[in-house]
Amino acid sequence: MRISIALRWTVCSLILLLGLQPGVVDAHAILIDSAPAHGAVLDTSPPTIVMHFNVRLEQALARVNLIALRKELVRLDVTAGSTDDRLVVHVPPLSAGVYTVMYKVLAKDGHVSEGRLQFTVRGH
Repeated sequence: MRISIALRWTVCSLILLLGLQPGVVDAHAILIDSAPAHGAVLDTSPPTIVMHFNVRLEQALARVNLIALRKELVRLDVTAGSTDDRLVVHVPPLSAGVYTVMYKVLAKDGHVSEGRLQFTVRGH
């Protein structure tokens, strides 16, 4: 069975064109840095938590909560110091203990990401 040269060129051209089409990029928001860092042990309560992500975020839809002592959930508000890829949240004074920060963010491309980071306040 012989395939015509025209059909071969058509198939090759179609494969080439499909291969050159820009793909859809699934860019979930990934936490790349935070202050305090995950696992940090602090002498005093941090006044803010700063989280830097790998993509631009929808600031108005970001949710950040702190699980405090006795499993109390405290909502933290995103402050004006935030940027497209960085969230800054104000933290109320914390006593000694282990704290978990839970975040849920929406990347500008529409992907929702959730995560946690934990730190300890030693206190005095």
